[in-house]
Amino acid sequence: TPPSQPDYLELQKQEERRLQEQQEKKLQEEKRLQEEKRLQEERRLQEEKRRQELELKLEEEQLKRQQEQQRLQQLEEERQRAEAEARERELADEKTRSSSKPITPTSSQAISPTNGIRSPASQR
Repeated sequence: TPPSQPDYLELQKQEERRLQEQQEKKLQEEKRLQEEKRLQEERRLQEEKRRQELELKLEEEQLKRQQEQQRLQQLEEERQRAEAEARERELADEKTRSSSKPITPTSSQAISPTNGIRSPASQR
């Protein structure tokens, strides 16, 4: 015997509800997957941004170290130049002193304060 009209309507309603619930579950699952994808993308972008910031910071540190190294190298070169110039001046000064050294008499030739000059008292 075929189902009576009210039974058939009830079965049809149940089937519609089941289909609707199934569709809602499917929609919820899609939303959940989309949200998961969105969160993954957000994390990926944050990690990428953080990585870029770290790379930039590293480059800045390397540049600072390079500049400091150059500065130290310049200071060392200036120090060496100054030392070389000081040595050259010292050598030049020594040559000047040795070539224009006054001839100092020996002790036997030294003139005493009274030698060669007669005081009025010694003339008597």
